[in-house]
Amino acid sequence: MKKVTLFLLLLLTQSFISINAQNCNAPSNIHLSNYPSGVRIRWTNNNASNEYDLEYGISGFTHTGVPIIENHPYSSYYTNDLSIHSEYIDFYIRADCGAETSEWVGPFTFYNYCTFFVPAGGGGPLWYEESFQNDFIPYCWSEANQGNPTSGISGFNSSHWNHEYFANDATNSMGAKINIQETQTNDWLVMPMFRSLYYVKGAQSIFIDFDMALTQQNSTAPASLGSDDQIQLVISDDLGVSWYNVRTWDTNSSISNTGQSSGTYYNYGDGADFKLHTFLLAFWASSGDVNDIENIDFHIDNIYIDLPYFGGVAEELTAKGFKYFPNPAENFLNISAKETIDTVIFYDVLGRKLKTIQINFLQTQLDISDLVEGNYIMKVKIGNTLGSVFVYKN
Repeated sequence: MKKVTLFLLLLLTQSFISINAQNCNAPSNIHLSNYPSGVRIRWTNNNASNEYDLEYGISGFTHTGVPIIENHPYSSYYTNDLSIHSEYIDFYIRADCGAETSEWVGPFTFYNYCTFFVPAGGGGPLWYEESFQNDFIPYCWSEANQGNPTSGISGFNSSHWNHEYFANDATNSMGAKINIQETQTNDWLVMPMFRSLYYVKGAQSIFIDFDMALTQQNSTAPASLGSDDQIQLVISDDLGVSWYNVRTWDTNSSISNTGQSSGTYYNYGDGADFKLHTFLLAFWASSGDVNDIENIDFHIDNIYIDLPYFGGVAEELTAKGFKYFPNPAENFLNISAKETIDTVIFYDVLGRKLKTIQINFLQTQLDISDLVEGNYIMKVKIGNTLGSVFVYKN
């Protein structure tokens, strides 16, 4: 089995023992810092000087009081040895003041994530694709059925997300589907942990595209979301403790029953400062508190994540010899590559798809006179390669 690096999600910080020995105070303010290859657990030292004892294991293990780590000299501990994905971890800590020890503090409960995607060279452009054609849930994905983007995620390893033909149409490929009805739906589908973007030159945003459809339950008929039903695409830069909204679909959203592109764009300044961290992306589907009559299926497929580039070409397109000029452009944009360019798709900076152009040539000139002045994302497909660049229209 492929060894993966695991990350932890702090879920609960409230339930712990806090009885102190008379002169040896227990640690407090336990929290996490995430790194590309492990997790650092930090705490506040409440004594002039001391060492620490630690005990941890899969959630529910019997806390023996016998330390796994003894006489640890720092008020933080780094670990990358928790090598099982999709498990809760309980963590206990106490201060060792020499003549006496504090009471154990814990359990603090964490959730393991594994990191699946690492940019080329440790800092290349981010791109990721998932078509849901193999095992479900996909490798290194997670599912959960409790919590919300405000309170945080919990209830891992179970959800109502399932594997189904996209839009309930057997002529389509397989995708992911969630049924939304009454007040029963409160389910997460979490993508793999993504690596820090700090060294990605020119990256200002993340581009998240996927096919989506909304149908009646187990039908291809069109549907609408109920009064307080919603699907949120959310992002977290602190291992799922806090979530920032990328985009929401609700009763006012019009979603095709046969499928449409999400074309979603997220700027660094919109919340999560994920250029400095690993980060998570997740879908959260909720039927809310109102028992609506709607009984519907929300579908996703063909997820594609990329970093558009200002003033340059993404590395995956560079490998295909892709070029485009001028930029900024007036009414026409020249594109070329060493291999046949299949299609280009233009999106605005809100992620709305504006136009799709079939190419099937090594080079051509695109008429963009119908676009108003401003920035656009141009997604380019060359064979099995996808990449996105920014185009400015004068």
